[in-house]
Amino acid sequence: MIEEWTPDRRTTVWMNVVGLGTTIAGLVGFATLYATVNSGTYSFVISARELVLILLMFLVFALLIVVHELLHGFALRTLGAKPKYGATMVGGVMPAFYCTSPGALLSKKAFTYVALLPGIVLAVVPALWIIFHGPFAGLLVVPAAMLLGGAVGDWFMTAVALRAPRGALIEDNKEGLRIHLPAEDNFAGQTSDA
Repeated sequence: MIEEWTPDRRTTVWMNVVGLGTTIAGLVGFATLYATVNSGTYSFVISARELVLILLMFLVFALLIVVHELLHGFALRTLGAKPKYGATMVGGVMPAFYCTSPGALLSKKAFTYVALLPGIVLAVVPALWIIFHGPFAGLLVVPAAMLLGGAVGDWFMTAVALRAPRGALIEDNKEGLRIHLPAEDNFAGQTSDA
């Protein structure tokens, strides 16, 4: 038996609310981390230099979105699956990029690995880059926070997958999840001819 899960409008609204909250928390967290390891006085003035830096932050964000999807693909490849990339509208209201592997059936543990790897890597690496004073570390604060909030779709899908019964296999598709339920005990309640 197969169950389909696709985020409806209500779920998509919740995903946006959680994503916005996570982005704000990430912004506060990454900015605090940056301020802690780079003691001193900070000021914010809009000049040509700052406008270029803002543009660079958005370019870094775009690059990190690509890296995020490539990390999903990397995880799928480590499991022997062939990734496919694209873009879609979640719930008809939220644009999203995706990486799937049509036909690949993953255990709940494997799906969790594929779904959460990019969010973990792209939270830890910028944090370490900031802590160890990597070049232009300040440029990572906003993009890393936005990407953390953007990973909310992966969290929602992981929550759905983990609620599936033991032995279920998860197939990720661009619209949501297809959950292949384990076969029921065919011998329960049957009588023998012998």
